[in-house]
Amino acid sequence: SAGGNVSVAATGGGAGDSSDNAGLYVADHGVISAGGAGDVLVVGTGGTSTGNSNVGVLVIDTNATITSSGGDVTVTGQGGGMGASAANHGVYLLGGGEITAGGSGEVHVDGTGGSSTGIANWGVNLVHTDSQITSSGGDITVTGRGGGSGTSEHNIGVRIVDAGNGAGKIIATGDSNLTVTGIGGLGSGGHSHGVYVNGASIEGGTTG
Repeated sequence: SAGGNVSVAATGGGAGDSSDNAGLYVADHGVISAGGAGDVLVVGTGGTSTGNSNVGVLVIDTNATITSSGGDVTVTGQGGGMGASAANHGVYLLGGGEITAGGSGEVHVDGTGGSSTGIANWGVNLVHTDSQITSSGGDITVTGRGGGSGTSEHNIGVRIVDAGNGAGKIIATGDSNLTVTGIGGLGSGGHSHGVYVNGASIEGGTTG
């Protein structure tokens, strides 16, 4: 936009055992943005198939970005899936995807993994090629809730890792505050950490 607010709401489809039914999929060089002081609001919900990877909001590859010129950016993702479906992340940044805000705009990211009995339903997941959540000076809040149910395992709230080609990052700049909150998911299988950082970084502000 040239200065007004931008709102995007998307729900993945799919049926049966189909997979990769993302609610919102921002791919290579795809951009969602607002000019001026406009805010950006994005809400994505993954599809309800029994296949894997029904992600709420997926931002993937270099220069795939959700951003603003000065307004706040709010991204909310709910993983989908059903049955033994796995890897139904709430918000997933991969391969250089970025969520950021310009000027003094704040960034708020909230992701919840799907409630299937499958594994690895992560709330917020950042992985390799410098995928990142950052701002130009505004505060950053990241909240992730692992999903899962039954005997499900590895349902991490916030996961930031280096998968061999550059690490994921959450970075606050200047005097901005950074708050990261992770809540491990349900399921009796274990390894459902609140916040998991491996070869990656959370920089600046406070973490709790």
